[in-house]
Amino acid sequence: MDALCFAQCRPYTLQKYFPTFLANYLRLPLRGTIVEVMGNGMTGGLAFDEAVNVVAMGRADVALALGVNMESQANAAEHAMSTMRATGDVDFHTMFGFTPIAWYAMDAARYMHDYGVTRAELASVAVKDRAHAALNPIAQFRKPLSLEEVLAARPIVEPLGLFEVPPRGGRSGLPRAVH
Repeated sequence: MDALCFAQCRPYTLQKYFPTFLANYLRLPLRGTIVEVMGNGMTGGLAFDEAVNVVAMGRADVALALGVNMESQANAAEHAMSTMRATGDVDFHTMFGFTPIAWYAMDAARYMHDYGVTRAELASVAVKDRAHAALNPIAQFRKPLSLEEVLAARPIVEPLGLFEVPPRGGRSGLPRAVH
């Protein structure tokens, strides 16, 4: 292993600089990058993307990407305010309905437009994710979903429905059965 590219799980954990800590603890002789990334809902994907880039640039032969999400350890209202403050101007944006989920929905709508993706094709991602989650004993939601269930779920922000937005766990106040 030559590089570590991890999702930044702060501020919801006390551990700081986890990849550096892990590299030292395991005595990994890294010659590539040791990095933490953060991207509000896409952090794990960004960690993977960085690991791919490190290998593609020849800075490592093997890179480990790790995405961990600890948002369920934070109070939902506190997290929402923190997220909004990190990604936009709360006092200006929220009165117009701009939240991180609304931004994701705008990105999804643009992607559908630019690449001719249908609503069903977009919804199939949630079906695929649940199929994988069903095999993971520690997944938050393990019940498989059909494409029909995803398409029929109540809308959250057009074009995204209930099963296509990131769920909150723990202290969110939503019963697990909702998802």
